[in-house]
Amino acid sequence: MIIDISSGIGVVANRISENYDCELHCNEIDPNCLTEPEKLNVTAFSFDFDSGEPFPISDDFYDAVLCFDTLECLKHFDFLSPNYIEF
Repeated sequence: MIIDISSGIGVVANRISENYDCELHCNEIDPNCLTEPEKLNVTAFSFDFDSGEPFPISDDFYDAVLCFDTLECLKHFDFLSPNYIEF
């Protein structure tokens, strides 16, 4: 199970769905962008990480988290545990 955070119009989701047999979820703050990932038959939803609300899915739900060009856009990222940041 993979989640693409800030998936935009689904460019990365499209590549994943073409090349890997896996369950994929896409999160995008702009619900207008979610129409493209939905065409790939992936679960697409809108959650704003700057909302102050807890992410509605448990920490151990996903096997992999993709997050490209996103963290620098967040106003508040103190919810990130140092254990989740890997390089």
